[in-house]
Amino acid sequence: MIQVEGLSLERFVDEAGRRGVKLFGARRVSYTALSAGVTARGFVNLLAWAPERYNITAGKGFGLPFLLRRLVKRKAILIGLAAFILALIAATQFVWGVEVEGVSFYEGEKIRAELGSMGLKPWAYKGSPNLRKIIIDMLVAHDEIAWMDIHYSGVIAVVKIVPAIMPPAVYDEKRPCNIIAKKDAFVESVIQLAGRAVVKEGDTVRAGDILISGVVADEGKPVMLFAAKGKVIGAVWYKGEAQAPVYEQTRVKTGRTQAERVVVIGADTASLDGPCRFADYDTAVTNEYALGGELFLPVKVRLLLHSEVRVTLTPVPFGKLRAGLEEKAYYEALGKAPEGAEIAGHRTIYSLENDMMKASVYLETREDIGRAVYLEE
Repeated sequence: MIQVEGLSLERFVDEAGRRGVKLFGARRVSYTALSAGVTARGFVNLLAWAPERYNITAGKGFGLPFLLRRLVKRKAILIGLAAFILALIAATQFVWGVEVEGVSFYEGEKIRAELGSMGLKPWAYKGSPNLRKIIIDMLVAHDEIAWMDIHYSGVIAVVKIVPAIMPPAVYDEKRPCNIIAKKDAFVESVIQLAGRAVVKEGDTVRAGDILISGVVADEGKPVMLFAAKGKVIGAVWYKGEAQAPVYEQTRVKTGRTQAERVVVIGADTASLDGPCRFADYDTAVTNEYALGGELFLPVKVRLLLHSEVRVTLTPVPFGKLRAGLEEKAYYEALGKAPEGAEIAGHRTIYSLENDMMKASVYLETREDIGRAVYLEE
């Protein structure tokens, strides 16, 4: 900021414009004085041509040149800033996190653990893991992975995976085998084509139990081995659950708001203005600034707006709550059943605890519960 004192200030402003000096936010302080913002280069130009009848004084400077000039005078701050920048640059040479894309959450956790044993893990030096070797080793060890790529995005190691389409298991009718239960079930029917049936209609079996044996040993006769063949239909139950409060909240804004600035570094956050002082509030992100881009730390400044709300509780209609919970729990159970399974029915049990209603749906299916296991396995 500068302050100009003298007469004919309008002529001074016009002359500054003709000479290419831009004045920002110019305002008249008095009849003979005005204040305005100007760049460092513009200030030098003003001093070079301004007539002597104008007295030009500089106030506090803003911007990078003025900031650097003040920092030079404060060596302790300058040294601290330099050390901070060097620490940030050094931190970018390490892996802060590993993200796995293309597979389910649980498969991703397994792959992340395996990559960690190979050296690709948080806080590992980027130059240490041999990414090409890791990719080759993973492809050799996992037939279910068709393609894999690992690259760094800032301080995050991104692992992209394309799962392979596995061919269906081929049943070899010449190899002796047993038919065992794939899951717990209540046996509905047994169709034996080869081997000897071990279970009958009405039996309850656990996963792994033999249903049709490929080993036939009759008294006084030699042991005979067969490739057991047949179909065992069983009743299988799948459970789905859903819960919801018996009271629903109505949130009405009071009109009071509070702004907050939050620094986001990776998965960590720190508030610059302190936590929200409202007891109940809704939060919206009004803006976000990224610092450093892909080549630096993932540092962001997030601007939040907290709106105070008044919360009231109203009971949810009982029938509506039951129907919604049953539907949600039913589809959760249905998602666990194999594709093509015959749905025989379902049963729902409701429970109420601590103002929460829970629906447990038991979905009954009819499905082929057997699978072949070769005897040498």
